[in-house]
Amino acid sequence: MECQRTYRFSTFEVAGYQARYATAIGERVTFDAGVRYFKATETQQYHEPRGLVAGSDDLVAREFRDQIRDVDGLSFSANLTARVDLLGMEHKFQTGADWYDETSVLNSRILRAGVTPLSLSNPVYTNSARDVVRAALLPFTVTDTRTKRQGAYLQDQISLSDAFMLVGGVRYDKFEDAVVNAGSYEDDDITFRTGAIYKPRKDVSIYLSWSQSFEPQTAASQNGDVGGPFAPVTGDQFEGGIKTDLFDGRLQANLAAYRIVRKNILQADTSLPPVNGQDQLRPIGEVTSKGFEIDLSTDITANWVALVNYGYNDTKITGTIAGQAITNAVGNRFANAPKHKVGFWTRYQVPAIDAAFAVGGEHVSKRISLSGQTVKPYTIFDASITKGLGFAELMLRVDNMFDKVYAASGFSAQSGHFPGEPRTFLAELRFQF
Repeated sequence: MECQRTYRFSTFEVAGYQARYATAIGERVTFDAGVRYFKATETQQYHEPRGLVAGSDDLVAREFRDQIRDVDGLSFSANLTARVDLLGMEHKFQTGADWYDETSVLNSRILRAGVTPLSLSNPVYTNSARDVVRAALLPFTVTDTRTKRQGAYLQDQISLSDAFMLVGGVRYDKFEDAVVNAGSYEDDDITFRTGAIYKPRKDVSIYLSWSQSFEPQTAASQNGDVGGPFAPVTGDQFEGGIKTDLFDGRLQANLAAYRIVRKNILQADTSLPPVNGQDQLRPIGEVTSKGFEIDLSTDITANWVALVNYGYNDTKITGTIAGQAITNAVGNRFANAPKHKVGFWTRYQVPAIDAAFAVGGEHVSKRISLSGQTVKPYTIFDASITKGLGFAELMLRVDNMFDKVYAASGFSAQSGHFPGEPRTFLAELRFQF
């Protein structure tokens, strides 16, 4: 099932400003700091499907949404690195902190009465203008959300010898989320990471790592209208692998195996009706991903390079908590997580004309949507030409060159799948000063 939205108007404007300062204090100490500010406005008008009309297997009930979202954010970060000889070993100490503040204001009005259903077998798109005019007579509902994030970390990388290295670190995170006039939620946590690297030879590294994660939900997800507030997403990750840089760098071959466990991931519960036009969210108790990744890159000749990668990922729901959506039961596969992904890319340089030709592709195996529908596998190809002009460099690129129609992800039986990007042409001119 393809996406059923019948009319959509969307604009997105963003302006961003950032500055960064970096310096070295002697040969063993470095420091950097940065600041970033952005302001964005997104305007949307679209029909949202609300499931089949009662007693019909062809007519889809709809509502019309008119939304304006204004977002602005300010962030700071700073990092310090120092190399110190201690107890006969070299330590690389790293410490830093970050801070983020965001305000997001959503003005939304939803027209439900009198919106004409859409026939799946014989769709007629004739009532959009009327719905735009009628929605304009409704008052806006304003949702004002505030997001604050603070964090700090400390890490030590210890070189026990030329062949063996240990890494350990700790991080503190705190967040404060609020929906103005609708409540607030805050939490904090300390997470750890550690690992080891062994180099039996200079061009081979064997590693093993463990890390924890702490990720707050978005501020909008803490709104009571969507079922919030919700506890943060937490996780543990174990990873081991080998990285090589063989034949004087002409071949890089890497293998990694992992096991990731995450708790409290939110997904829309399609079995519940929306509240004030917002889909209901529910946490998933535990999701476990197990798999491995292989990638190879090589210089076939001095002017020809190629890269290929493969990933296997077995992701299932392995735990439950009170309030979990009934469509995401223990033992089910996690929505939109493919078991297999394959990619390749190759580039050939022609020095005589100062040009390069590249082609690549990606294959994603079948997945399931939140409603358990099959999301079909797809394979797409991209290509590009890069030409030096002396004073600049011109790149021409085409994505999805065969205009493959595919679903990038699946949502629900009610809303259908989200289509992938159609064939897209891009041109880029690069100047260097």
